[in-house]
Amino acid sequence: MMNRRSKKECKGGPRRDPEQVALASLEVTNRQARTFKRVLISSSSISTTAGGVIGVDTLASSSNVTVASNWADFEGIALEYRVLVVEAEIFPIVTSCTSPTVPSPTMLAMSAWSSDIIPSSWNAVAQGPGAKLFLGNQKMKFAASAKDYPNVKLWTGITATIATANIYGIMFADPGTAPISVASTPYFRVVVRYLVEFRSFN
Repeated sequence: MMNRRSKKECKGGPRRDPEQVALASLEVTNRQARTFKRVLISSSSISTTAGGVIGVDTLASSSNVTVASNWADFEGIALEYRVLVVEAEIFPIVTSCTSPTVPSPTMLAMSAWSSDIIPSSWNAVAQGPGAKLFLGNQKMKFAASAKDYPNVKLWTGITATIATANIYGIMFADPGTAPISVASTPYFRVVVRYLVEFRSFN
């Protein structure tokens, strides 16, 4: 004998899994979204600390990108964003040629980092992901990519700051060995390029 179907099943059909309904709705929303990528640029100086060395410092995908020169161009047309690549190009402005009495740092270590692993010393930076060492009087270039850190691929509201758990970027430091520079001297100019993906639902 065939099982008799309930009135609810006859009237409205089989019940759908709420999770599947939510996933289907999200898929429709993603298909309707418009995404586009742009390169944003910022620049600043890298200076020694009061102790005369360049301590461990970061170029992060979070607050740094929102101070890029052309960030405001996209705040009014996008709802969300994520940073796909952080690239730094560093130019020495004090060398043994320009100022023999204030020599440049002997070297600079650069590596990628994420909120999961944050180097706190020159040794840690020098051994970090993709680490490279540069002479203090040469131009340097280094990049970190979101593809190496799954969490950082999450979208962030255009007016919000990227959550701490989703931050990544570039770290740099000098070893603090001779010749040590004088205190608070700007040694490098750094240009940072951010490859940013924006998402809009217009």
